Amino acid sequence: MKEVIQNLFSKEKVRNILKKIPFLILLFPIILILYIIIFKGSLSYYEDIIIKSNFEDVIELHENPSLMKNYMPGLISYDLIKGESRKTGAVAEITVIFNTNESVSRKIVMNEEVILSNLPNQKIIIYNTGAVKNTISYRFIKMGENKTQFFRSHEYEFSTYKKVSSFFMSKKIKRESYTYLKNFKKFVENY
Repeated sequence: MKEVIQNLFSKEKVRNILKKIPFLILLFPIILILYIIIFKGSLSYYEDIIIKSNFEDVIELHENPSLMKNYMPGLISYDLIKGESRKTGAVAEITVIFNTNESVSRKIVMNEEVILSNLPNQKIIIYNTGAVKNTISYRFIKMGENKTQFFRSHEYEFSTYKKVSSFFMSKKIKRESYTYLKNFKKFVENY
């Protein structure tokens, strides 16, 4: 028995195992990145918030693009390209600076395409930057005279190089999205 144990842990076998460790350490991130690129690349979640305001006012304020600067920090411009603003078939270009409170910010230009506008029941919009496509479906639910629920679901699709960063940034994406929702609530309730 002693010989078997000595054989299992001979110096030569231990050296061979130790030689393979750097290779295994290098192999792990490569496998992780391949996994992310092949099997990940989308992010889905929903969020909602209760707004203490009249149902019709909430919808009217949300659908007015000239008011977006009041609750969307970093918004530079909203330019209608095609169709009637915020209606089915409309296309607009939105320019935003993200991370305005951080040392490194980035300017993003995205297209907004309204796929369906049937509010208060449902509205579907696709925001596309080329690297990221975000399909948002939202609706408003009247919960009382001055109480409205704003419900949104998000479906992100990332291009190859963005898949890796999005895998590690999904919590930040959700947090920023909810910040916009809270900003909108604050804006409406103080309008």
